[in-house]
Amino acid sequence: MKNKALAFDYIQELLYQNPDADLAAEKDPQLEEDDRKELGDILGTIRLLFDKAEAYKQSTDEQMQELERVQLETTKKAFQYNTQNIENTYQTIMSIKTSLQNVVKDASRAYNYIMIMYITVFVLGVGLIVTSIVFAAQDKTILAIAFGAVGFIDLVTTFFFKPPLEIQNSRSNLTQLMIIITNWFAELMNLNTYISTRGDKIELDEMMKVGKTLNNSTREMIELIEKYGEIRK
Repeated sequence: MKNKALAFDYIQELLYQNPDADLAAEKDPQLEEDDRKELGDILGTIRLLFDKAEAYKQSTDEQMQELERVQLETTKKAFQYNTQNIENTYQTIMSIKTSLQNVVKDASRAYNYIMIMYITVFVLGVGLIVTSIVFAAQDKTILAIAFGAVGFIDLVTTFFFKPPLEIQNSRSNLTQLMIIITNWFAELMNLNTYISTRGDKIELDEMMKVGKTLNNSTREMIELIEKYGEIRK
């Protein structure tokens, strides 16, 4: 190439200033035919590289935009799922809590009724024994024995079965169950809140720790339910 300085100017212009410098070089009268052809090949190769680089950049940008859109959509769905999960958990907590409170109220009402029956039966037993003493004083032996035996059996039966104590014990166990289950659901909500707060930044190790914590909490809750909820023989 004879006019290398001019060719270098065209290459520099194509690289930094004018993307159509190769078209201008084809019409430049200062270049001979051979130089124009050789320079055209060089500029054409550079232009082709530019076009491929631009196409790759555009494709990469589109892929990045699509990736960002998918990540945003995934984050949005995860947030909606976590929010719904927390709401469902809260509703479940309130439902179980209300149910247990109603059971405790019913147990308290039954306890009061049975206490009245218990006192009535006790008074009746004492009355029968007193009546038997009166009949004995009147030499009515058969009636004295009958009323005394019935009154004695009534008192012994009342003290032996102890229904008020059993109901009081059941009511206490129900209250303890309500505390246990409510505490477990509160811990579950805390874990859900932690996961939703971390979002897509949460790692596998953290998820495994959260799962292990929930498993341990569930195991402890089951053990406490078995301790306070099962019928003791």
